[in-house]
This record gives sequence, structure tokens and C-alpha cells, in this order.
Amino acid sequence: MLSSPKPDSLQYRVDNDSQSPTLPFPGITSKLLPFQQAFMDASTKRGVVYQTAVKYVNPQWMDMGKDLVAMFTGTETPQVFLANIDKRRAEEAKAAADPNWK
Repeated sequence: MLSSPKPDSLQYRVDNDSQSPTLPFPGITSKLLPFQQAFMDASTKRGVVYQTAVKYVNPQWMDMGKDLVAMFTGTETPQVFLANIDKRRAEEAKAAADPNWK
């Protein structure tokens, strides 16, 4: 069983990793630049992670990353990228017997 991250470990990462200027945990002091903080403050909805907020995206998240690389390197078109997402989402919905998916 995984334990929750400890606040001091999370703060250490924010303080020492330039790629993690903030983390979405209570009690963490972020190191966002003023314009980044202004953007975050202007956001009306917080706490929603795209891949878990949109049905059937999370199970294919790694495949989407591979498709993005293929698209940006020119071996896949944007249309194929989107078609792949749609196809995998349909497969996931079918496997879940989702009555709202057609």
C-alpha cells in the first residue's frame, strides 16, 4: 500500500527541482513566478486533471504521448492523432459497457 507523500518531502522537491515550481498539495509554498501565479489565481476551476476528468483518456495517456511524439516528428498527422484517441476511447467505453457511449 502506498502512503501519502510527506509535506516536507514535497516542499523539498519544490525548493530543489526547477521543473516542479509548485505541487497541488496543501501546505506547500510554491515558487511560481509572478506571471505564473497571476495565471493560477485567475483560473476559475482548480483540481481537475485532464486525463482523469475526461472519460477513457487516462488508460491511454501513455499511448497519447507516443502519438504526440509521432505527430510532432511528422510520422503521424494531427487527424491520425485525433482518430487514434477516438478509437481507443471507443474501445475503452465498449469494454466498460458504457450505456452513454455510442
